[in-house]
Amino acid sequence: TCIQLLFEPKGRVSLEGDGKTSDEHTMGVYTLTQKRNECVVCGSEKHLMRLYVVPYVYRSLLPKKYKSHMSHDIVVLCGNCNLRCQQQYHLRMNELEESLRPMGTKRKFEVNHELYHIRSCALALWRWREKLPPEKIFDYEQLVRKHLSSLPNQSAELELNSETLEKLSNIEYRITNPRHVPGPQLVVQSLNNDDAKIEQFVREWRQHFLDLAHPRNLPSGWSVHNPVASEKEIRKD
Repeated sequence: TCIQLLFEPKGRVSLEGDGKTSDEHTMGVYTLTQKRNECVVCGSEKHLMRLYVVPYVYRSLLPKKYKSHMSHDIVVLCGNCNLRCQQQYHLRMNELEESLRPMGTKRKFEVNHELYHIRSCALALWRWREKLPPEKIFDYEQLVRKHLSSLPNQSAELELNSETLEKLSNIEYRITNPRHVPGPQLVVQSLNNDDAKIEQFVREWRQHFLDLAHPRNLPSGWSVHNPVASEKEIRKD
């Protein structure tokens, strides 16, 4: 008895007559292709690890329909190929983030130069007092005592022993910059939640990976132009 199916089985890729675009067909081929446990660049099967083609710090901030479609953009690399790619990725990420950073927001921390100087004086007195000329010791002690007298429940006459100087040498002299915005947040904000910009952004990273790594063993159907968002999440929207 011959059984004829009257429906298209889930997951089967039809290459004509179903109204799908060529990119959707390519994605279907990728989905059904068995993924090999080897480096997609050199073919090595040792010390394998994953590389996010679109850096995870960016993709994790994108709308859900883009985050839930990540498997296409996670590739397997050996340790050496991964290290080489990661180095170049970080350079590109730094350039991108700094190009978007407004003036005055570059540093996460600002330096309180007065506290930094107090710290330096206390450190010198604590570790290298015997090597300092007397006039330097006098100047440093005066500055440290002045700072101590400005603190609650402290006196300028407090003995400058090792314990006190050690605490002052570890004083926090950095101040958080309230205008600082983390780089990944700047990048994703620049996309303005615009679908066209996000799709271009993802595809540019895919192309960057190809240009950088020249992979020879990508699964069949892997393509820069494959869909970027999850169809399931799009239908929910």
